[in-house]
Amino acid sequence: MSTDPSLSIDIDDYTFNLISFNPTAYENRGIVVLNSRNKTSGEVIEFAIYRSHSDLRFWRLCYIANNAEPVFSKGNWSSYIGHYVQTTFIHLDLQLFINDALAKNLIPIDETSDCHDIYLKNPATLEKIKHLIDEKTGVRGGIELDYKDYGFIERTSPYYPYDIQPLGKNDLIANFGYCGSQVSNIKVYNASKFLENNYEYVSNDIIAPYNYTGGDSVNFDLTLNSELCVVTLRKKTGIGGPDELSLYYLKIYELSIVNKLKEDEAKTKTVNNLYLPVFLGPRINPINEFGLYETYMDLGAYICKLIEYTKNCINKGEKYVCTSKYSLLTDLYKIPLFPFNVIAPESYSEEDLKKIKSMDERLFISKKRTLDTSIATITRQIANLEREKENLEMKEFGVHDHEKLLADKSLNEQQIKEKKELLEYFQNKRATQRKGGKRKKTKKNKKSRKKNKKTKKKSRKK
Repeated sequence: MSTDPSLSIDIDDYTFNLISFNPTAYENRGIVVLNSRNKTSGEVIEFAIYRSHSDLRFWRLCYIANNAEPVFSKGNWSSYIGHYVQTTFIHLDLQLFINDALAKNLIPIDETSDCHDIYLKNPATLEKIKHLIDEKTGVRGGIELDYKDYGFIERTSPYYPYDIQPLGKNDLIANFGYCGSQVSNIKVYNASKFLENNYEYVSNDIIAPYNYTGGDSVNFDLTLNSELCVVTLRKKTGIGGPDELSLYYLKIYELSIVNKLKEDEAKTKTVNNLYLPVFLGPRINPINEFGLYETYMDLGAYICKLIEYTKNCINKGEKYVCTSKYSLLTDLYKIPLFPFNVIAPESYSEEDLKKIKSMDERLFISKKRTLDTSIATITRQIANLEREKENLEMKEFGVHDHEKLLADKSLNEQQIKEKKELLEYFQNKRATQRKGGKRKKTKKNKKSRKKNKKTKKKSRKK
């Protein structure tokens, strides 16, 4: 355990000690091994964190289930428990402390450390971290609101068209997007509208400059000039969830990215004046033993990484040849999102405002379509319930079957007459419902009525 005071920091109920740094781990992402000591219990836990290439070098909790296939666990994706960025996002006080120590070359180098073997020597720590963020068993899902608080409308089931589905995580993904998969700016904007409708801006503070030059050593080099800031938001409606939120974000003055796989002039892209949300949670949000915030709020793709990797694999003979590429997702955040439309309305052009108007219209049409479908489904359900009620009434009055009614020797003539009238009532009512309120006169019905009249005349003559 490191005893160097320059490598220790107290945050809330824990003391964190930086142990070593492996700068080349996992394609030069780099990992830091550290431990936490609970000030009350004295429990010490050793763990690792890694620096994300695609998320602008923010640090995340590092756990890999299998070193042979190094995939960073980010939560229980199979059950949509967790958020691609926020589930493993390290507390920013700890992140800034680590960045400062690295800039001063204070952390000892150890190029043998990784995010798998480190946990094998302590099974209790391994079980704790798997419980939190394992991709099959992790439970770290953030703040859970009643899904009706988001303003979602219950939809018709695609498998049972007469049923309304209960609201769930699938609705959050359908409305707000899912970071880590293909998303659109209209879903990011929809999440922003939820935030704006339910929270109001309180204050905005600059935390620290956030600048670096680097890359992933293979695909791109990146230069970033920005500030790390925090906005305080206060709840203004009666929905569940925290009364106050802290939204951490980057105010990006300039971001320049060079595609190392291209040779032409288009290999460099530059983005200016961009507001990028990076973490959203309660204003009071203490740190835990793994350096994570206690919880977070999941608003889908409203918070996502700025660079998305894509992997293309081509079948060449007996083997697949794979190449990694990336996409810059700045278009998701160029539109006026809350609260940045309040903090800096002058940053957005008339064209940006036109896009917002178009998105509002599309969201309204989509919501109306869903609502109309749900109303039609509920109407069908009511009709079905009314038919079931009639069937029960018919059974209750003993008039469900005409033949059985006439064969029932326990009834006198008056009782048979009453029940026949009830039976006729129910039959006429159902026939009217089937015909849309009026019985249609058909040629077949006319012939049947004429035949009945002739039969009646003959019986009278006899």
